[in-house]
Amino acid sequence: MYKINKRRRHGYKIVAVVFVVIPLIALIVGGIWYLVLKNNKTTISNFTQANGEVATVEEATHSFSTESFSVSLLSTWVFVGKMNPAADQTYYEYQDKNPKESNRLLEIYVDNYPTNFSVNRILPVQVENNKLLPSDNVSDDCSTFGGIPVNASASGLWVAKWQGISFNCSVNQPRNYVAAATVTSGIGIPLQGIKSGKHTYMFVYIDQNAASNYTLFGPILKSFQPL
Repeated sequence: MYKINKRRRHGYKIVAVVFVVIPLIALIVGGIWYLVLKNNKTTISNFTQANGEVATVEEATHSFSTESFSVSLLSTWVFVGKMNPAADQTYYEYQDKNPKESNRLLEIYVDNYPTNFSVNRILPVQVENNKLLPSDNVSDDCSTFGGIPVNASASGLWVAKWQGISFNCSVNQPRNYVAAATVTSGIGIPLQGIKSGKHTYMFVYIDQNAASNYTLFGPILKSFQPL
């Protein structure tokens, strides 16, 4: 009888562990996991199957709108203002306020932009259904292109070409300016807004950080929407 009661008590302990302790632990772990996800600023967008499920984490973004367009930037970016430095320039300026990335700027010119504007790099884009489709690769610094005339270094300007796109190259000027451009229209890209009508936009991405990240420019252009 003693052994039978001992076995029964041992069985009760197993049942208690299975039906009480384990669910309680799972509930506590689940609550902690929920709080971690709730306070996390990143969002899990989707899962892909490749030898198992892998979460794709995207950084939080913020949408900015003007009378003629909207654009999405990372949550650390802010709108600086509408700039009119000259009669031939009207642009909207945005800046990354992350202390480590504060040398990153975005300038979107609307209709008025200097025709002789010079940059160091070009990001080729196409326009389909009134949307910008950037390529995957930003050009090298144009000062490394072959065929630079001798007098170009002295004047600091040269008409370079990249994948069929002609643009003004800033020779020997470490500015790290990247412009979006198409083969047909160059750096001034016409787009049609439903309410605001047709405008010509020039997109300039500036990154003066030690480790420049030009790959951010493509997603910015994809998010651009004429209004």
